[in-house]
Amino acid sequence: SANVVLIPVRRGESNAENGHRGDDVEPVVTDLGIAARHGGETDSSTRIAGTPSYMSPEQVSGRPVDERSDVYALGVVFFQLLTGRLPFEGTTDQVMTAVRSEPPPAVSELRPDTAAVLVRCCETAMAKDPSRRFQSAGNMARELRNAIDRRNRRPARLVRTVMILAMVLVT
Repeated sequence: SANVVLIPVRRGESNAENGHRGDDVEPVVTDLGIAARHGGETDSSTRIAGTPSYMSPEQVSGRPVDERSDVYALGVVFFQLLTGRLPFEGTTDQVMTAVRSEPPPAVSELRPDTAAVLVRCCETAMAKDPSRRFQSAGNMARELRNAIDRRNRRPARLVRTVMILAMVLVT
């Protein structure tokens, strides 16, 4: 099933030359927990949409979301890649409550062999307070790339996967 919502976007008057109508739609991925994006933020009339396990605390609370909610969702994917499980499990209500109010399990406890820099990146991406997260997926990708450069190694497959996802969210 498709996890994409089409959001109406006003792009101007009809233009037969470029094939655009006055109103177009913009696809928005909802499977990573992205509720909606209208110029980077939602307003109070936006309904919550998304998969609860990937939704940010502000999103499950019905507060405005921005790119940092995408970073939170990317952090959940990274957590899953590092640990083999979701940070919060249970019914939809249990997951949403946990996302709002509980810290995720420590990656370092679930997988003690995980490099500290990867643990820090995951924890930063999943911070409850959006101001404590990476401010963009690009910032997260740069941090991972810098960590790899400092270690002078080729990135592991899971780090490459997260970097690719981060770059996709940037575009």
